[in-house]
Amino acid sequence: MNIAKLRISMAFLFGCLIFSSCTTSNESYYQPTIAALRHNTILLSLLDAKGQAYDYELLMQKKNFSVYGLQSKQGLSMRINADNSLGEKRLEFIAELPNEKDMTYNANRSHGEGYATTQLNIEGKTIDLRIKFVYGAPEDKKMLADSSIAIERIYCNGVEIGPRKTSYPQFLLTLQKDDKGDFHIVE
Repeated sequence: MNIAKLRISMAFLFGCLIFSSCTTSNESYYQPTIAALRHNTILLSLLDAKGQAYDYELLMQKKNFSVYGLQSKQGLSMRINADNSLGEKRLEFIAELPNEKDMTYNANRSHGEGYATTQLNIEGKTIDLRIKFVYGAPEDKKMLADSSIAIERIYCNGVEIGPRKTSYPQFLLTLQKDDKGDFHIVE
């Protein structure tokens, strides 16, 4: 009698284990677009309402700045970039890449585009950056090492900007706080 109950219990547990591991929805699965070269670093300047640069060390120390990837549902790494060649300190973070399933490609998959949303939290204010990426790969599939993905445009609060023409491969972005405490792109 006990062996029969044990077998039934084991079969029930095994069935529950199998059932719980199966999923019918792939919606929450995030797989970033794969490319050998990724140009998704953003250097961010923050200005107060008077046009003065923020104290980034203080902002980070008080945990008043964070970056979050909406597709991956994870916090993204950030740091202060104090490269003297920029002329000023900036916040640096790596924007989340588009989910592979959301990319649109041409027939031979050598060119494509897609969007990802990176969310900034600055002093309790949430700012969504909708970022358009472009993908390029060589026509010869044997040369996969040359595939690349890069930021083409950033959309924020109804304003869109392209990359500034600089000698830096990173995307330079400036946000300024207004009198109401909201942040907007400075072109």
